[in-house]
Amino acid sequence: MGSATSSRPFYSNPETNEGVVRLYFGRAQTPFVERRAAYAGPVNSESGKAATFVGDLNGDGFSDWAIGEPGQDGAFSDQGRVKIYLGRRGVPPGSASQLISGAQAGQRFGSSLS
Repeated sequence: MGSATSSRPFYSNPETNEGVVRLYFGRAQTPFVERRAAYAGPVNSESGKAATFVGDLNGDGFSDWAIGEPGQDGAFSDQGRVKIYLGRRGVPPGSASQLISGAQAGQRFGSSLS
């Protein structure tokens, strides 16, 4: 059983450069199934510029993941942010459990994750 991500940070529908990340979840007999989740960001956020599974952050036995949005504007232009999603049995969560934002203009926090 495995999982995979794919991302298109400059995807535009309906917003410009909102980006999109798709998660695919595996099963024993099938490498990847149609059960998937898509996460898009706000205009020019470039959601998915970086996306990775980050292990099991909360110790519940399910993989968690992070999605970078380096073009996200907050208090500052292009400060960027990272969204943390906690995995669970069944369908993936619809909203991030934590948002971590950059601290200055142009920082583009979330451009890379590992």
